[in-house]
Amino acid sequence: MKPALVIVGWAVAVALASCQSSESNEPLPDPLVPPIDTIATISPIASGWTELANSPQTAGHFQDASFITPNEGWLAGLQGDVYHTTDGGATWETLRSPSNLNGHPIFRSVVFVSPTLGWIGDLNNFTNPEPARSLWETRDAGKTFTNISSRITGFAPVGICGLWSVDASTIYGVGRWNGPAVFVKSIDGGVTWQSKSLAPMMTGAVDVYFFDKQHGIIAGARGVGNSAEEQTASRTVIASTNDGGDTWVERYVGSTTGHWAWK
Repeated sequence: MKPALVIVGWAVAVALASCQSSESNEPLPDPLVPPIDTIATISPIASGWTELANSPQTAGHFQDASFITPNEGWLAGLQGDVYHTTDGGATWETLRSPSNLNGHPIFRSVVFVSPTLGWIGDLNNFTNPEPARSLWETRDAGKTFTNISSRITGFAPVGICGLWSVDASTIYGVGRWNGPAVFVKSIDGGVTWQSKSLAPMMTGAVDVYFFDKQHGIIAGARGVGNSAEEQTASRTVIASTNDGGDTWVERYVGSTTGHWAWK
């Protein structure tokens, strides 16, 4: 079976749509509210979408995609696999093959800012994460990746599930979906990274989107964790920032337990 390509920002956009329901304590102001037709057109089952004949296949899941032009992009998979296209997906080059080896990287998110420079977030296992294995960097278009988790200063993330950039210098990330909830940011093209905990507002964070350098949103949950008890008690949480991530404001909390944002 060929999984559909991941559409970056899908979880955040759908979560934003639900923020307009009666459950919301305060509706998101414009321009943070996407038009309804935006939600419809980003769905892979929406009108106009077709499966790519030469799409890569994986036994795991394709987790994220990043395109710097309509033609050039990268696709990352749950088994540490990475693919590259320069013709809009007509053909793909396998840069890193899937792995079933114990402790293999679990690539959860990807963002590129140039034809050579990009980053991948690592889920870092599910219940037994390794120290300092949350963020990888490539400077050769994805041919090789280096673990740069040690560059992150502040609250150390266990894993990174979402990545976004607004330009070649400014990159944002969040993770993990099952905790701890951490926001990371670089303003120098990945040379240095700063991080901060999102607790107690969130215990898990799954995706991030910024409209510009100052205004962004995070989708996550409060209560979510590894145990069944934590996940049963979890509620979806959406937060926004107007100062580049220095502070975050809770904008939506789901009324139903056992839910959390996803992508």
